Amino acid sequence: MDAYDSVDDGDVYFEVDRWTGDLFLSKELDYETSSHFFLQVIIKDYSNNPPQNNTVFLSIDVEDLNDHSPHFQDDFIVIGIEENVPIGTLVYTFNAKDGDGSSPNNQAINVADRRRDSLTAKIVILDVNDNSPNVGLLVHHVTAKDPDEGRNGHVMYQLISGNENGSFILDKITGTVTLFTAQLLDREVQEHYSLTVMALDGGTPALSAMQVLTILVLDVNDESPIFLQQLYETAVYENQDPGELILFPNAVVCHNFIFLCLKGGNVGEYFTLNNTSGKLLVTRILDREDVSNFTLVIECHDLGSPPRSSTALLYITVLDENDHSPLFEKNQYHISVREDVEEGTAILDLFASDRDDGPNGKVTYSLIGDTFGAFAINSVTGSIQSQDLCFRRAKFRLLKELLNGIPWETVLKGMGTEQSWQLFKSTLLRAQRLPIPQQKKLSRGGRRPTWLCKDLQLKLREKREMYRKWKQGCAAWEYRAVVCVCRDRIRKVKAAELGEGCGK
Repeated sequence: MDAYDSVDDGDVYFEVDRWTGDLFLSKELDYETSSHFFLQVIIKDYSNNPPQNNTVFLSIDVEDLNDHSPHFQDDFIVIGIEENVPIGTLVYTFNAKDGDGSSPNNQAINVADRRRDSLTAKIVILDVNDNSPNVGLLVHHVTAKDPDEGRNGHVMYQLISGNENGSFILDKITGTVTLFTAQLLDREVQEHYSLTVMALDGGTPALSAMQVLTILVLDVNDESPIFLQQLYETAVYENQDPGELILFPNAVVCHNFIFLCLKGGNVGEYFTLNNTSGKLLVTRILDREDVSNFTLVIECHDLGSPPRSSTALLYITVLDENDHSPLFEKNQYHISVREDVEEGTAILDLFASDRDDGPNGKVTYSLIGDTFGAFAINSVTGSIQSQDLCFRRAKFRLLKELLNGIPWETVLKGMGTEQSWQLFKSTLLRAQRLPIPQQKKLSRGGRRPTWLCKDLQLKLREKREMYRKWKQGCAAWEYRAVVCVCRDRIRKVKAAELGEGCGK
């Protein structure tokens, strides 16, 4: 029989059932007082004599609950901040304490279970001595004289009209007219002011006199010249002669005279800008294949002191001219073609490129020399394919007549053997185009040639299957054998049909 001794943890928070080993809480826990317990449990076995003991150590962590509210040290504080402090300046650091442990900071807490505290903060903006005394600019000194003595001769001044916007201040005692510096004058808005000034003495009844003071606003260079647009766009063809006019950009400015200049983007010095007329000219021949566009920075500035300026962008597109010929990848191509090549087989894929742009750079392909129907080229892709001639419908009598109509003795007179053979061969190939038409490729549902019997069809299918295996690296000998058989049979059946055609 096993028995458990009671656990002694100092201040008893836990009890163990002596016979079942169940551990019970005997006292309320407080995380802020004790967050961890390390217990020793002794197990005694009374079935042995003497009894045997076994010890188990138990570590218990107490989880924190949100049972304390945060609290500030003060209920009311006053914070002083100087004016003009930069944005982001630290003003005050609030400090609140909470009796709970730190573990809930890493756990999700229901909003309804949150505890809160608050305080009142008063923020006072402190003044900084950042403004200088305002001194007005003396514009004019109005003077009026009164020959009377004493109070009757004492003159006071008043502004009656013309100062609706408050730009000027009249000293009522001295008569000095000063400019209110907070209200700057702008000649482009108002060129002159007409102020009506009244001089009033101190007599009874008071006597007065009025005078109109005209103030002219003189111009200062406070306005920059401006372009009508921030971005100009134009186009010019390549290969233009130097001196060709590109663009005349109109600039709208506040003064009658400006200068223009190129401030950037003129890589290679292809352009020049007349600084008075604004004409942009080409200085050297443009080549679109080298540079296809330019972005020039144009500056206009006035003659003020100091001068003012502004800039605009000019985007120039160089248009293409057909000044490049298409080029093949190679100057010459040499290929070999089997005599039994099937119709439509790609013999050679040509590729040519053209440095020009758009339609000028589009390449099409054609065969210049006469291939006498043996080959054709795809005008778009440049693929050269084999063609087939239809001997079944050939008119050999016509071919014979065409060849017999040529006075060969006269034509070949003085030529060597090789030269005579080349002339005869080319003449024969040209002559066969009319009597021997080109074989049209039949669709699956089209009519088969008369010589293509069922047995030959089976052999051709066997040839295709052997060809597939040969491409995979096997059945090389079988493929060569079936090729020879098919070639011999096709020659025989075609020869038989040609013999019938010649006898017609």
